[in-house]
Amino acid sequence: MRRAEVIVNAAAGSVGGREDVAQRVEGIFREVGWDVRVSMVEPGVLMEAIESAAGRDPEVLVVGGGDGTIRGAAGVAMERGIALGILPLGTMNLLAKDLGLPLDLEEAARVVATGCVKKIDVGELNGSVFLHSSILGLVPRLGEDRERIRAAGISLEAPRSVLRMFQTLQRAARLRVEMKWDGGSARVRTHMLAVVNNPVDEDGIGVFARASVDAGMLSVYAFRHAGPFALVGLAWSILRGKLRRDPAVLVRDVHEMEIVLRRKRVLVSNDGEVEWMGRVLRYRILAGALEVMVPGENDG
Repeated sequence: MRRAEVIVNAAAGSVGGREDVAQRVEGIFREVGWDVRVSMVEPGVLMEAIESAAGRDPEVLVVGGGDGTIRGAAGVAMERGIALGILPLGTMNLLAKDLGLPLDLEEAARVVATGCVKKIDVGELNGSVFLHSSILGLVPRLGEDRERIRAAGISLEAPRSVLRMFQTLQRAARLRVEMKWDGGSARVRTHMLAVVNNPVDEDGIGVFARASVDAGMLSVYAFRHAGPFALVGLAWSILRGKLRRDPAVLVRDVHEMEIVLRRKRVLVSNDGEVEWMGRVLRYRILAGALEVMVPGENDG
């Protein structure tokens, strides 16, 4: 009998306090013949629970949560050589959308239970993995402000946090970076630099939607918009999606890249998880490094 371990982030946005999540997911897996254990876990012990579940050597490690949760689980699954099943329960669910996974909980569980394995690429930054994108500049700054607003909740601090977000936009300064890759280099001043695991789909819909997750390359987008309407131009470029046609956007497709900043440290958003990092950022692509469950017929 096939065996799966399922860990669900109890604080994920789409869970919404539903007490029947574990029962519904368990029922779907058992219906098609899986031996399954489902655990609802609080964020503070989430990674510990994921590592413990992987240590029980399941055929599939299934994780429910947002992009940051999935990112953490991916590193564990890669280390253990276990296929990863995704239950997209976050706000953006960027990887799930690019894989063609349904966003409904029950439908996503059924895909994992009845689907097939696909090898996808993984991005690596200074030894840590990311599955969709790693972004410097304005986005992680706004992400940090957003977390302050969430933490404040309905309190006197909330208006101050909102004001701080508007001040971030108003005062946004451009980063000075030097990009180095095999055969070339460039110095750029940018409000935002995005390293995407595989190229953005120029004809797709959605922010940084990708046509492929296994093309074996990183695509780097440095937004060089300047002047009083710089942020408007940056937003327009992203929303249009035609980044390679925008002369204000420097685009490079690489297997490895080193980015060196003038400042000593920088905020980076890796799959939506914001963290401080040092001034030297080393990126590389790990082609086909992660197995994930996707729609399709399994061979077993």
